[in-house]
Amino acid sequence: MSRSAFFLLVFFCAVFLKAAAVRWDHVPVDRRSAVLLFYHGMTQMRLSLSRLQSEVLIRSFDAESLSFKSGKAWYDFHKNWTTSKIKEHTQFKDSESQALFFKNLNEYFEDLREHAEHLDKVLNDLNASLEELKLQQLKPTDYADLSTECCKDAAGRVGLIMKSIQWFYAFELASDILLRSETKALSEDEYKKMVERMENMTVDQHPIENSHPDPGTPVIRKKLAEYEKQNSVHRLLFFAGHDCPDKKKLLGGFSNDGIWYAVDPCFRETKPDAVLYALDKQDMLYFKPNWADVICIGDYRRGREQEVIKTFLSILKPGGKLIIPLSTANHKDWLNVRFGAQLSPDTQEREIDLQKGECSGKFWVSPDGREGYTKRMHDGNPSITALFQKIATENAKNYYRKLGASDVVLSKMDGACFFIVKK
Repeated sequence: MSRSAFFLLVFFCAVFLKAAAVRWDHVPVDRRSAVLLFYHGMTQMRLSLSRLQSEVLIRSFDAESLSFKSGKAWYDFHKNWTTSKIKEHTQFKDSESQALFFKNLNEYFEDLREHAEHLDKVLNDLNASLEELKLQQLKPTDYADLSTECCKDAAGRVGLIMKSIQWFYAFELASDILLRSETKALSEDEYKKMVERMENMTVDQHPIENSHPDPGTPVIRKKLAEYEKQNSVHRLLFFAGHDCPDKKKLLGGFSNDGIWYAVDPCFRETKPDAVLYALDKQDMLYFKPNWADVICIGDYRRGREQEVIKTFLSILKPGGKLIIPLSTANHKDWLNVRFGAQLSPDTQEREIDLQKGECSGKFWVSPDGREGYTKRMHDGNPSITALFQKIATENAKNYYRKLGASDVVLSKMDGACFFIVKK
């Protein structure tokens, strides 16, 4: 890539991040170029998968013609390229901040290894399938048809990996990991000062992109101490969003009865009790550790990032419950395999082969158990649905236990499904 093309793409990354409501006040000035270069590297990583997918689709598949022969080669190239560009074009203010940034960057790339391993499996499976077809001495037309099906299946699986690496959708998570050190617990005196400051702050002093509150309105509309006097059981609702009927059934009408303390960064949608951003650890210091009995994520699209889940679990009391709604498609429960949801762009999908003894076909379930879909449509087979839900719940248990949960159960209420995560 030419030098001019390189900086042009960096410019477009900057424009995109601005349009995506990036809170640049969280990014130290000396590391902003590093963030842009990081996203440039991640964009190249995803685009290279798009090219690889096209190469795999070619009927006359030849492993030697691929731009990357293995997942490891793909991973190593992009890790080294991104790291070298950041080192070349970023002037850190001191050696300590530089060391911390690259330590976090290396940890970030470590989380990508599973994608490389998945890509290795896809390419190895495709090679094995094509070699097996060659040994069958098929007619040229039959071989062409069957090999094309193998390539289509492999290309689809490469597409799943590509969907899981759409980093623009997880900027806050990336910036949290790359740029910030662990948030230290506040002393009682520090906490009181912080609460006083926030409860006397207006939205003009604490802007959140795309929030659009009325100028001069308070960040904290209902003080937490006032809520505590009225409620012995502490219930927190994050990403309150629109006050839809399903949510009212779940929460008992949070906006009317006051038993839920509603938090949302978008002021006008709900008139929340606090205009705070759950992805901002500084905002979340308003809620003490081990304070809440129940926390609900009101919008299934939000709060899937690991750092957010960890923060919510830290706010929960031991034994407290985190309610996570599951995504839906066409207003149908996604756990009903027949109406499988579109895969989320920021999750790693897992392919599940359904054995002939149980049922036929393939489907994918994300590691956190919150999304999945079938490769082929089924006629609502109860055994498929049961197996799908079983695997989704097992995945969720493994995922959330790593983040600090003790157990996860699947719950249904009025046609909607939720994971109940217990601390």
